[in-house]
This record gives sequence, structure tokens and C-alpha cells, in this order.
Amino acid sequence: MEASAHHTKEVRWGFLSTARIGKQYVEAIKKLENQAVVAVASRSLEKAKEWAEAQNVPKYYGSYDEILNDPEVNAVYIPLPVISPVKSCANEGFSMPIIQTGMHCEWTIKAAKAGKHVLCEKPFAQTAEEVNQMIKACDENNVALMDGKYLRFRNSGSVLIIADSRCDVVSLSEGKGNEETA
Repeated sequence: MEASAHHTKEVRWGFLSTARIGKQYVEAIKKLENQAVVAVASRSLEKAKEWAEAQNVPKYYGSYDEILNDPEVNAVYIPLPVISPVKSCANEGFSMPIIQTGMHCEWTIKAAKAGKHVLCEKPFAQTAEEVNQMIKACDENNVALMDGKYLRFRNSGSVLIIADSRCDVVSLSEGKGNEETA
């Protein structure tokens, strides 16, 4: 596959979260040419520092706004929390997850306005209206909006596919298999 001009520039990733899934993306990105994870942000500076040191990421921030202001970062990965357990009144002691992806929409729009390309983890958004707002913000700021899909196959390896909003494959990484499923 021949690379187009917009795919040849180095992608310098900033991660908006110290979520566990981010570690898998760091490993995949390390295998790609012209890409590096250069910063991570968390609501806790201590957590960001610990995560950055463990993943060998050079910069860390104690707020998501700080990473959006970093001129070295030109793309962000958004794996912010999406599931909040709640107790059901009908079934005493039963916890049921409720999907809360409002943070995806909010931070995608903020990242787009900061001129950062966006890779947003699933679930992408709560509503079609949020998706439309995210697309509009990215279009208006001439940045790519990507939906992250990490597929893991039992005993046969893992594949990270990053595609932009026009469904062009931006990068592909294969890793070793393990017994985990995503």
C-alpha cells in the first residue's frame, strides 16, 4: 500500500488517561514507523507520572487540558472511563453497568479545537447527535477523527487497526497472542 502525504508525517501521541488499555496501544505504537507516544495525562499527576515511567513515555500531565496545550502532541488517544456500576433497586445487590461516554464527546471536541487528531475508544459516543458534533468539530478544525478498534484473537495474536473518518487505514500493528480477550 502506497502512503499518502498526510500519512508520512510523524504522529506524536498524547494519551488522555492512564487506562489499562492504553498500555496495549503503547506497545502497538512502538512497532510502527513515524509514531511515538510522547505524553500522558490523568486527573492525578502522581498516576500520570507512574504510568509514564512504566511505559517509558517522556512527558506527563495532571490534567487533560495540559496535554492539549502541548505543541509536541499532534494526536490524542481518548480511552476515558465509560462504565459506571450502579445498584438496581429491583435486584438487591446486583450491579449493572451504565454506559457513560459523554467524556468522549467533550474531549474530542476540545482536542479538535486544539488542532489534535483524535483516536476515540469504543463506545464512541452516547448518541448520534454526539457523533455529529464530534465529526463537525474535527471537520471544522481539519483533523482526523478515528474510532479505535482493538481486536484480540485467542492464541492467534492481536491486531491494532487505526482508521480515520474516511475509513483509510492509517496504521496496522500485529502482536503476539495470549489468552486474554478484549
